Amino acid sequence: MLVPMCEDCFKKFSCIACIACYKESSELRPKIPMPPIQGDLPIRDYFKLFEGFILITGISKDNPGLKTIFINGLSDENKKEIREIPFGAVRPIEHIVAYLANVEDYKHIIFGA
Repeated sequence: MLVPMCEDCFKKFSCIACIACYKESSELRPKIPMPPIQGDLPIRDYFKLFEGFILITGISKDNPGLKTIFINGLSDENKKEIREIPFGAVRPIEHIVAYLANVEDYKHIIFGA
């Protein structure tokens, strides 16, 4: 069954089918950056990347989901350390970073790791 289509709708439909036009329109769309992941980085370097992520995305530091994004990007070892902090989920990110930096420094001094 054929359905009548106005000229504007036809142009929009045919434009979507055109790959070159789709590429142009997708390049103009703003891209949301992925949050950083710590990996093997020291906690201070990861936090600098995370602060850059905050600036680029425009997320407020008061955003309740920001701490979750930060913790999800941490290495597994640092996630375990956070679980041991009393009231770790309530503390500001800066306090968590300071605590983890102290733990890293301690491990470097004791174990030379």
